[in-house]
Amino acid sequence: MVAQIERATEETDLTKSQLVARAVEYYIEKNPDDISSFYPDGSLAEFVEGLC
Repeated sequence: MVAQIERATEETDLTKSQLVARAVEYYIEKNPDDISSFYPDGSLAEFVEGLC
């Protein structure tokens, strides 16, 4: 995984930290494990997720 991140930084203008931060932001946005802590209390995202 580290080698993949290093190669990705060579393909972009991003630093390793920026690339990892973007990956974490994407993960939280998609929330594939349905972690409720990623939703603010009473958020629209939480409501919509509950409908699915």
